[in-house]
Amino acid sequence: MRRNRYGVLPKALAVLALLAAGLLPTVGTAAASASGGGYGTWVPQGTPVQGTASSADAPPLSPGATYRDSLARGATKYYAIPLDARSSAYLSVFAVPRPGSTVGFMDGFKLSLLATDDMVCDTYNANVGADGAAYPIGGYVSRTVSQYGQCRQAGDYLLAVQRNQDAGGSTETWPLEIRYMSEPGLKAGASTGTPQPAPSGTPPVTTGGVPTAVTGGSGIDDAPALAGSGAYKDHLMPGQSRFYRVLVDWGQRLTATGDFANAATTRTGGAPTGGFTVSGVRMDLYNTARGLVGGNDATYSGQAASVAVSTAPVAYANRFSSDATVKASPFAGWYYIQLALHPDVGRYTAGGVDAVLHVAVNGSVTAAPAYNGDAAQAGFGITDGDRAAARTGAVPGRRADGVLRDLGFGALGLGTMLVMALATWFVLARRHPVDTAQRTRPYGAPPPGSSVPW
Repeated sequence: MRRNRYGVLPKALAVLALLAAGLLPTVGTAAASASGGGYGTWVPQGTPVQGTASSADAPPLSPGATYRDSLARGATKYYAIPLDARSSAYLSVFAVPRPGSTVGFMDGFKLSLLATDDMVCDTYNANVGADGAAYPIGGYVSRTVSQYGQCRQAGDYLLAVQRNQDAGGSTETWPLEIRYMSEPGLKAGASTGTPQPAPSGTPPVTTGGVPTAVTGGSGIDDAPALAGSGAYKDHLMPGQSRFYRVLVDWGQRLTATGDFANAATTRTGGAPTGGFTVSGVRMDLYNTARGLVGGNDATYSGQAASVAVSTAPVAYANRFSSDATVKASPFAGWYYIQLALHPDVGRYTAGGVDAVLHVAVNGSVTAAPAYNGDAAQAGFGITDGDRAAARTGAVPGRRADGVLRDLGFGALGLGTMLVMALATWFVLARRHPVDTAQRTRPYGAPPPGSSVPW
């Protein structure tokens, strides 16, 4: 016992103190490094919540908060959404099927935002879109202050999340991440401007030079910031998704191209000849409220393949457009790029595929709308912290090593207590010297004369 009290305890306390001070990697960081790149499978974040099968018992969600839940196959869950008549609400939901699990083409879920009289204010369908591709999928439903009728009024609304029953999919429960973002309205008399149509076709992206090495995040939460226009190189394994974020200001347009390389490292015996994987490579783009802007995929046969996505110039009035791509670019802030490699690409390579992401942010920055509130702090705009993250390639809210800042600050108090505990131990050690046998016994050896495992 004496060894446990005076030998292991101070070492444990010292390690914990260093962890709290940020001088040693956390377990998560170490595990991430071991997995090769710092990020694994997207683990939904936020406050635990349990949606209900009955709308009468739906738990309320708060603006600006993130929640996590799960959804069984064929189930529908309800959440209560209190809305005012002054701000716009965006309810995003992402499902994270287990990598390698069985999913069918139509596996996915439907979102519905409902008024209390069951009037449908908005709907959205998120589908996997490719057999066997268990990627994170998501999007949002919204209630904007520009809507009319019942959906424009203040009151209690419902978010319904209904999972599809694709016959080809597994019965596994899917983890969910739910985020409720509230956008302030405009000041009285402020101009909304006019929608900015996207130019026809995808403009060429010229980002010469050596690509910057980057490791994408497992999801939106840990997506690292890209420093604007440029070329970025990552490596994806079959069945893997990677996420990145790019700042797009008012008046600017984002265009991105993902160039997936040939399968340089073939499987034992060489890559198969002929054949291809439908939707072998994929790119999706989400706006700052986590709504889908657009996506494209391409077949992969072990040879190079490319996909591209783009936005319209960002403008407040884009929300009034009937063009889905234009409508999905109504605010400035972070836009999120998702690259994905189909699991079947493993037919062609044993070591994954390199991908070069070319990003171009074009257009002159225009003035922000006259919001009646701090829209940037609510996530609809760009803060100084966002710009700093873009310059350093960090994840907003985290240190450069990926550890949450909140955890670092919160650990200061823990570190102080641990240092005090160490000091107390040293005092006790001076008052109660350890016996000679204890000091010289090899680590892990039993006390003299003991037959009990130590």
